[in-house]
Amino acid sequence: MGSKARRKARREAFEQMQFSKLMVIFSIFFSVFFLLISLIITLAVPDLDPMVTTAVITMCGAILATTFVWYFKKSQAENSVKIYVGAYKSIIKFRQKYGLNNDELCNRIEYSMLQNLDDVAETHMDNANELIEKMEVNV
Repeated sequence: MGSKARRKARREAFEQMQFSKLMVIFSIFFSVFFLLISLIITLAVPDLDPMVTTAVITMCGAILATTFVWYFKKSQAENSVKIYVGAYKSIIKFRQKYGLNNDELCNRIEYSMLQNLDDVAETHMDNANELIEKMEVNV
């Protein structure tokens, strides 16, 4: 593979990269650059106020934190949409498999959810009763 082909492949990969990933990479580069500049200036100028370095470090941390939170929230939103679409497709397949209309499907889902809630509540009540009995025996 020639150097032109490699450059073209890298350019195409860069163009296909998502905007959010570019923002994360840029903010990491930006923060590291300013931290290095701050370190060099701190070492080069002995009478520099330490608050300047502290402010630069805080600024870089804030930029990185904001970028990562933004990226994670964006990813969370994308994944939520994928989960909803997957659930919707599963419901459609289930309806087709058993020949149910919407009301019958909702009734079955509601019944199974209530059954699960009853089982969980009963388990917690049993555990609570056991704890209460142990406390009464110890008293």
